[in-house]
Amino acid sequence: MNKFIFLILSVCLVFLVHCATEHKTIQPKFIPDEKCDVPIINIGDSWRYRNDDKKEWEHRVKGIEDFKKTKIYIVEDVYGFYK
Repeated sequence: MNKFIFLILSVCLVFLVHCATEHKTIQPKFIPDEKCDVPIINIGDSWRYRNDDKKEWEHRVKGIEDFKKTKIYIVEDVYGFYK
């Protein structure tokens, strides 16, 4: 009887040690398959947006400045309701 209890405890101990030392790798949730080119944005370009309630507004590029190897786009918000 003692050998049987010792065997069960040994198996449980080996199983618990294995589970505690198992290394799990974390997979990233999203890996993009393709890369795309950055759009070329010029002064005067604009984007229009529309809400579900049909209200529209527009963003327009007013200027472009260089700052520490990057470009800063100065954007004007044009609010209004277009039909």
